[in-house]
Amino acid sequence: MDGDQLWPAHPHPYRGELLSSWLVRVAHANGLKVQTFCRLTFGNDRQVWNRDIDRLAPAWLVETMSARTGTPLQRAWQTTLLSYRCKLFEHANIAGQLRWILPLKMYHRKRLGHGIQFCPRCLAEDAEPYFRLAWRVAFYTYCPKHDCMLLDRCPQCGQGVAYHRIELGHPDITSTAPLSNCWSCGFDYRQAEVEPIDRWSECTFQSWTKALRLVDHGAPSSTRFDYGKLAVLHQAAKLLLSGSANRRLAGYVAERTGQESQTTVVGRLAIESCDVAKRHWALGLAWWLVGRWPSRIRMAWQLHALRYNWLLRDFKAAPDWYQAFVVTLRCSTTGTGLQSHNSCIHRRIRNKCQIR
Repeated sequence: MDGDQLWPAHPHPYRGELLSSWLVRVAHANGLKVQTFCRLTFGNDRQVWNRDIDRLAPAWLVETMSARTGTPLQRAWQTTLLSYRCKLFEHANIAGQLRWILPLKMYHRKRLGHGIQFCPRCLAEDAEPYFRLAWRVAFYTYCPKHDCMLLDRCPQCGQGVAYHRIELGHPDITSTAPLSNCWSCGFDYRQAEVEPIDRWSECTFQSWTKALRLVDHGAPSSTRFDYGKLAVLHQAAKLLLSGSANRRLAGYVAERTGQESQTTVVGRLAIESCDVAKRHWALGLAWWLVGRWPSRIRMAWQLHALRYNWLLRDFKAAPDWYQAFVVTLRCSTTGTGLQSHNSCIHRRIRNKCQIR
């Protein structure tokens, strides 16, 4: 394929669309299967689908998509999860868990995880079904437009979403199915039943919905994001999910909110590794816990459902206001008084400045 011209069909990305979704649509629009299109465009020496291209998009891929579709390069980069850098996570590390980003759990070209979610009603309303960036975000467990739970797997066969594999195993099929079809069983996700969300705390869900709307497009404004609050929410969800001692906290919050208690695991469990139902439960409790800051956290501590030393456990780069609050709990526990409390805060700030 000529590298100096636009492709015969060169659709631009839809609002908030994932790079992988856009690439598959471009291949289908040009009448080619995805693997054939990628081989002709990028060559056999450049593998595309053995990585999470939405998270780890190589420059040659994004630049080619930009040039061959006539899409501005900046807009092309906005189809990647790098759009959320300094908003949901600080650094886009190559390996390991990325805060708030659902993992695909890659194994060669297979995806063993359930890292791409979807709203059946959104897909049904699309003129052409496509998958959104926001659906890769761990706290995006329900659709703020349709007030229904997202799905993270095919409701018929249980397989995760992998639209780049729709044509695999069908050599005789020349026409391609829409991205809303399950690659394994062919079920149309648009036909899936949806579960309405239970707004058991209007204040909690107002804050949650506001955060969902902030991530619900391709290039969210950094000025509208409260990075520190989302980092604290992540820490609260982690405490609610794992560790035998933390079962006290989960049970306490569940009782206070009238929600069902769920079994937590012994050890550490990342919120990003949970299925959508488990994440929704834990995040609901976490949003409630960090609401009306810091009264609910303080009450949990006073009732011995929470220890102050849990709050900073494995919490790198915690916001200053959060660290200062933990210091007040520690000083109250040890009875060192206000003077010692102020000394603790000043020492923390001084040490932080020296490190920088």
